[in-house]
Amino acid sequence: MTAQYLLESLLSFQNTYRVVMRHFNDDVRNARILEPVLGLTNNSIRQRYNKPQLWRVTEIRRLAVHYSLSESACIRVQETLPQLQPYLQQLPSRQRRRLERLSQLSTRKLTNRMATDWLIADVNELITGLTNWMADQPV
Repeated sequence: MTAQYLLESLLSFQNTYRVVMRHFNDDVRNARILEPVLGLTNNSIRQRYNKPQLWRVTEIRRLAVHYSLSESACIRVQETLPQLQPYLQQLPSRQRRRLERLSQLSTRKLTNRMATDWLIADVNELITGLTNWMADQPV
C-alpha cells in the first residue's frame, strides 16, 4: 500500500459519505425506518443528524446499501484502513511521527480504531494529515 492509494481510498469514501448524507438529510424524518437498518436507536440517529462527525464507516456503508448507492468506496476503505498501521511502521520514525502528528493519530487511537470502527471525524483528520504530509514529501 502507498500513501497515494490510501488517500485515494479515503477521498473516494468521503465522496460516498457526502452522497449518503444528502439522502439521509432528505430522509431524517423517517429515523424510525432507519433504526433496524443501522442497528441504532432513534436518539442515536438524531444525534448523528446533529453531529455528522459521529457517523462510523460501517454505518455509512449500511446507509449506502439502504439508499441503493454503491458501497464499493466503503468496502475499499474498510479493506485499506487495516493496512495503515503496518504502513506507518515501515516508515522512517521521523516521517511516521510527522504523519501521526498531522493526522492527530496516536498509536493508541489507531489501535482503538482498528479494534472498533472509524469515526468520520477521524477519517477527515487522516485525509487532512495525509494530504499535508504528502505535500511535504520530496518528489
